[in-house]
Amino acid sequence: MKKIIVTLVFLVMLSVQAVHITYGYDEINNDAIRSQLLIEALDKYGLYDPIKCANMWASGLKARSGAIQYSTLSKSLKKEYASKINEIAPNWVTGVSSPWVDNFCIVSVSKINNDLYEIKMKISTATSSGPYKAYDVFLTLIREDGFFRINEIKANEEFEAYMY
Repeated sequence: MKKIIVTLVFLVMLSVQAVHITYGYDEINNDAIRSQLLIEALDKYGLYDPIKCANMWASGLKARSGAIQYSTLSKSLKKEYASKINEIAPNWVTGVSSPWVDNFCIVSVSKINNDLYEIKMKISTATSSGPYKAYDVFLTLIREDGFFRINEIKANEEFEAYMY
């Protein structure tokens, strides 16, 4: 009788453990599926105006949001960005706490043709002591799937700390 009780207790404990393992797996799996669906949704939406696209990207810098930055990128740049941000900031919270991106503005817009723009931006940073540095950033935007998307970002190497 004692063997049967011990066996039953063991089986109950084993089944409880299996439920916990399965629940944990489902939780991880749900997060992965949710993340993938959100990323796929970002590929289906965009901005029809290159200036709004550039400003949206810069607002992602200011908000320290890799997701906002990602949403404005071309397909080829998204692959490169996702690979790098997953390595450097897997939670997609970008930039540094200080100095932070404080402000941004468009300095110039060059329309190469209806599907290609070059935009120069000034990105200003600050610390608790006040203004810090300003960076010139050059964006090349292309029309892709009907939306304008950033296809190239050129900036001082030091500026990369705000993108990832």
